[in-house]
Amino acid sequence: MRLLELDLNLTGEQALAECQRRGLVVASRRELAGRVGSSHWHLRIPGRAGTLELSEWQGRVWVKVHPLREGAWAAAMARELADQTMPAQQEPTRGRVVGADARGSEPAR
Repeated sequence: MRLLELDLNLTGEQALAECQRRGLVVASRRELAGRVGSSHWHLRIPGRAGTLELSEWQGRVWVKVHPLREGAWAAAMARELADQTMPAQQEPTRGRVVGADARGSEPAR
């Protein structure tokens, strides 16, 4: 797996609430370096390996999963969050995967 980054169609508050509803806990919260006013959370499932990163800045909300922090659950959770939309929103989620396709597999050569 390569770095996975997906934009969310949720507010930061909605995304954080959804993560907590699914059993994730906030391991840390800080501001992103060089991005004044941003919020950045590391979320984990207690007792399991893996970290889901949630970020919010200037109206953009996104999740990231680093390859060595996937823990056999974080990429799937990121995709589930990316598939959700705010109640009044109908537009599909837009996301990007760095170095792999949206399923996390290696691109064809």
